[in-house]
Amino acid sequence: MEDFSADAGARFERVDHGETVTVYIHGEVDIAERGRCRRAIRDALTVARTVLFLDLSDVGFIDSSGVHALLEARRETTSRNADFVLIAPSKPVLRILELCCVADLFDIRDRPDGLAPLGFFSRH
Repeated sequence: MEDFSADAGARFERVDHGETVTVYIHGEVDIAERGRCRRAIRDALTVARTVLFLDLSDVGFIDSSGVHALLEARRETTSRNADFVLIAPSKPVLRILELCCVADLFDIRDRPDGLAPLGFFSRH
């Protein structure tokens, strides 16, 4: 697991699973953290992947620049013929995605307890 922490703000962790990767985001994704968020996702895609999972269960706040970062990440991931999946977005994240009318653009799934293969995730 790689940890891309800063003294303040969001924390980003990456767990590689071979052809898939999960990026865990903790904290707030706002204009101040947008660049670090984009970098963490781009770094996760330096190796060819079939799926990029983005776990947003511990995100307490996201603003429009954070939503834009998610849309950019989705575009970059799918341009590499990989799937982009949001895992267990927190209520604040779901709310802003719905307010921005972009929730339907994302593959959003629940996260089961523990690590499970892709087939064990269920649709929201």
